[in-house]
Amino acid sequence: MSTSTSLRSERLTALLWGDRWWIEGRTEPVPFGDLHLAAEVFLAQFGADEKPAQVRLIFQPASLAAVSVACPKSDRETMRLALSEQFPALAEADLAWGHEPVFGVDPPFATVLYHEMQAGLFALVAELRASGIVVESAWPLATALNFVPDDWPDSGAMIVVAAAENHTLVYRHTVDGRREVESAIGSDATDCALRGLRAALARTDTAVFLVGCETAGERLAAKLPTPDVPRVRLVSWSRLATAVATLPLKHPAQLLPVEPRWSAHRALLVTAGFAAMVAIGLLADAARVESKHREAVAADHRAATALRAELVARQSDAHELASLRLAVEAGEPAHAVFTPWLRATAVKLPPEVVLTRIAATRTSVTMVGGITGKLGEAPWREWTTAVAAAGSAWRFPERPPLPTASFQLTATALR
Repeated sequence: MSTSTSLRSERLTALLWGDRWWIEGRTEPVPFGDLHLAAEVFLAQFGADEKPAQVRLIFQPASLAAVSVACPKSDRETMRLALSEQFPALAEADLAWGHEPVFGVDPPFATVLYHEMQAGLFALVAELRASGIVVESAWPLATALNFVPDDWPDSGAMIVVAAAENHTLVYRHTVDGRREVESAIGSDATDCALRGLRAALARTDTAVFLVGCETAGERLAAKLPTPDVPRVRLVSWSRLATAVATLPLKHPAQLLPVEPRWSAHRALLVTAGFAAMVAIGLLADAARVESKHREAVAADHRAATALRAELVARQSDAHELASLRLAVEAGEPAHAVFTPWLRATAVKLPPEVVLTRIAATRTSVTMVGGITGKLGEAPWREWTTAVAAAGSAWRFPERPPLPTASFQLTATALR
């Protein structure tokens, strides 16, 4: 077993915001100027044996737009067709785009749409890959900010403000479930941040978070009225690394296409290659090999079809299970009873329920999510009962009401 201490095998998070890099584990930003120079500057920060094998990228150049928009509740391709007339960038193959999950049962539906206004992400990813670094995922900054809070108020209202030198991005989640993103660059950045913070602090039902790059967070907090400062939870940008680690790769805000692990085409290729090896190795009769090959292709095709159906049925389960495991790997508390509870949470999760955040502390576990279809009382009750039964160290709410849009479940530790 290798005992190398090289950083080559590590995966890190990097924030590209405006014209600067922030790299996990480092305190100072790295300017790069134009976006086409970003990959070159990033690579220059590592020695030959220090480059990370993988990067989780938070991608927020000036050319990435964010807009709240009415939309259908559908898959990505239908979303693209429905919105491409209003947003032509969605029809351009060289422009990246994504969107926040669409919640609720009845229309009208809405989301936050992210899209490039000029090409940049795919070229950046290709240049890094050519130098041996795989970009595992790419997320808008607003999506990462949504996962910064450890807990939400009962009202569901929160604001997360990210601040850097001459840059501000504000993410709001309102009491009625609306999601809004506002950004500013240059001389307007400070005013934008303070306007958002003061409006949130004027309400008593809104949680307020401030993510600071370098000392920008402290400088903003110093401009607020002294009595309001204790309500502002100030965190470092490194908190974003933990936030994006919990995001499943097929989250709709993901800006990079996710290649399927299994398809009928791959099944055909694998079967053909296997049949060829058998034919060469054993010098079998050509007709018999062809017959067996056809049978194997048909069987694998049926298996692939069944597998795709199962993946669709269990997609939410798998995504949330992966998110929970990543949270444990990232250092979240892992009590001995947490593993069976995690399994129960994923296995019994109804397809209509989407968990957007799970936070575990020493004293509580909180699950936040939304409903994406017509959820019946029976599957909701079966899931919540299974979760409560598996979490023997937690006191879960008894018979939580059937949600129609968003929900939050919090369990407290028994000891």
